[in-house]
Amino acid sequence: MQKWRIYFLFFGILFSRPAWAQIEAVKGLEVQFGGDEPQLSTSFQPSVGGAPILKFQPNVPTKTFLGMGYGPFGASVGWVGVQDPTTANQFGSTNSSDYQFRLYLRKINIESFIQNYQGYYLYNTGDAVAGYNSNSPRLLYPNMQSQHYGVVVTYKFSSEQFSSSAAFDQYERQLSSGGSWLVNASIDYFNFSNNATFVPAGLTGQYNGFQNVYGGNILTYSQGFGYGYNWVLLQRWFLAAQAMVNIGPSYENYNYSGNITASNSGFNGAQTHGKLALGYNGEKFCASARVSLDSVSAPFPGVSVSYSATELSFYLGYRWTDFDIPWLDVNFF
Repeated sequence: MQKWRIYFLFFGILFSRPAWAQIEAVKGLEVQFGGDEPQLSTSFQPSVGGAPILKFQPNVPTKTFLGMGYGPFGASVGWVGVQDPTTANQFGSTNSSDYQFRLYLRKINIESFIQNYQGYYLYNTGDAVAGYNSNSPRLLYPNMQSQHYGVVVTYKFSSEQFSSSAAFDQYERQLSSGGSWLVNASIDYFNFSNNATFVPAGLTGQYNGFQNVYGGNILTYSQGFGYGYNWVLLQRWFLAAQAMVNIGPSYENYNYSGNITASNSGFNGAQTHGKLALGYNGEKFCASARVSLDSVSAPFPGVSVSYSATELSFYLGYRWTDFDIPWLDVNFF
């Protein structure tokens, strides 16, 4: 019986929700260094008929990133290291850059990102090439490029009970468990292009108007709501989760062969965005494993275009609490 009481006490502490979850600002400069394993894809799904989905991916098995935070400000840069020649022979080579910027205010978070990729391969080459051997090189698209930019503004209804900064970037410390309802507004721009059609020769004629599309862009405005919660144990260990559902209109432009352009607009269905983080957030050291999921989609001639990103990242961080930049010591909190 005593053992069960200990178990109940432990889980009561772990999942308790106090009336006031303490949020503590971090003093000084924080530097984070880690790795990222992204699963990125740009897919073209035929609107009608039995043609397969064309799923393109960049050859980015891992990325290295460096992050820095001071007060409410945060930024990070990610890059791809030297690629294995064997892997490059089968999946091609990819050049990429990834920049992210964050501003965490007491009630509002502002996050922005700039992501560029060049060099893709057709993930499901077997659907396009008869008799394809999975050990052979995939169909390579070295000139295929994508650019993805966005700004997300999130409002927290209970900022005294939940800190997105502490949960997912550790630029603050949340000392006890708590959560908050969230609303957001975002602008998202996704551009893709190639020097030829995206449709493989073996599937010619099965994608209607998309056969002659060489590129396009999607501009999406969306609003959404969701909830975030951070379970905190012993003021240092944490498990955080956040989920958002967004809807809004999109505007598409697409380029045909011969430099002919066309446009379209519509209302997108619901899109989901999620984050999950587990780690340690102490006075000097922090460490975390994070998973994030994002997607954007829109109708194009003959297909539905979608971009999705699932990223698993790990990092270690250290805080120089004596580091001071007086002109940045503004009371945003």
